[in-house]
Amino acid sequence: MDSGCHVTLVPQSLVESVRGLRVKPAQHMLRAANETVITVVGEVTLRLRLDGRCIRTAAFVSPDVEELILGLNWLRKHRCMWDFAGNKIYVDGYAAKPVAPKRLSRCLRVYVQDAVVLAPKQETDVVTHAPLRMMRSEGGERTVDTRRVRPGVYVGRTLLPASVCSLSVRMINTSAKPLQLPKGALRGCRDAL
Repeated sequence: MDSGCHVTLVPQSLVESVRGLRVKPAQHMLRAANETVITVVGEVTLRLRLDGRCIRTAAFVSPDVEELILGLNWLRKHRCMWDFAGNKIYVDGYAAKPVAPKRLSRCLRVYVQDAVVLAPKQETDVVTHAPLRMMRSEGGERTVDTRRVRPGVYVGRTLLPASVCSLSVRMINTSAKPLQLPKGALRGCRDAL
């Protein structure tokens, strides 16, 4: 739940993992609080379950978010109230206990934006994107640390701006064969400097 977000958003990866969801085209321009553009690829109606009740929820589908964000539109529609002292959230008059997601580390993922072929025995700048959650981190610039992706393929340490799309990451293919990286492949971790 995010009262600072005006609309409800769902990760594209989550929508693609659920069979039978119909994504309708959507023409909306969304921006994060820092004016970063949030890509919208469509709109979907989800069936959320809360204590056995089914709550139909319209949400914009975006590859730039990592988790479902129930925005201000949803909070108002379902008359949500947060009782901080009692550790309860009321949705349509029914109480529910909030559950905070577990945060494992400050390592944040960067994904290949479009499929790319790494030529053999050379470096390639690969265009990536980062989930929007990264924008909530402290500071501006981030780095992708050097690491081996698979035998013969490495990510080079790269300084990245505080953005989510069109981030150029240096990779090297030391093998004698071209290698294709599919769209959405994990290429490294961004961390605070």
